[in-house]
Amino acid sequence: MKTTVIIAHHQKLFSDALKTSLVKYDDLEVIDCVHDGLAAVISSRNNQPDVAIVDIQLPKLNGIEVVRKISRSCQSVKVIALGFQISSRQLTALASSGAASLISDDCPVSALVNDIHRVTQLHSISPHKNLAVRFTSNAATHSSADQPKAAHLTNKEREVLQLVAEGFTTKRIADSLFISQKTVSHHRDNICRKLNIHSIAGLTKYAIREGITSAHAV
Repeated sequence: MKTTVIIAHHQKLFSDALKTSLVKYDDLEVIDCVHDGLAAVISSRNNQPDVAIVDIQLPKLNGIEVVRKISRSCQSVKVIALGFQISSRQLTALASSGAASLISDDCPVSALVNDIHRVTQLHSISPHKNLAVRFTSNAATHSSADQPKAAHLTNKEREVLQLVAEGFTTKRIADSLFISQKTVSHHRDNICRKLNIHSIAGLTKYAIREGITSAHAV
């Protein structure tokens, strides 16, 4: 039986090239390629793949939040996070997100395939636990004072902040997150109050700096 895979990456050329490489392996089947975080969550829920390969810098919903949502709602799906120049804050967030593995997006395809085989052979809780130990040890030298203020935001506030930073209007945010425009405004007011930032430019700079969104998505 083949291992089913979905690829979620912000660059279509990257995901297409990766799909072409992975389908050369007889035991792997790429069943979907998506290019934003919301689509990645929906695809995982609809397709229930064995493995989801998730770029941590996805637009609309960043990869760390995608990993968290998939891990909570699709517990059988093993998530491999793809990243480059991962910050200590992102490592700390990934450690508790439920990811099975983190691998550089410029690694050889053979290394990624080995990782796919490894995580699919582990019991469901083992990779999460191993990942947390590995990331915690890497981030242990950073004091709690270094933790981002974004840690005080709720998951929904982080989602709204990312979409605000990416230039979405209140209506588009409401439509994307399936909430009312009034609720979006309420979340945005809370974000501004908690971060003491009261301009779109300031929120955007903050979101980029804290890894909630990336420059290419803005």
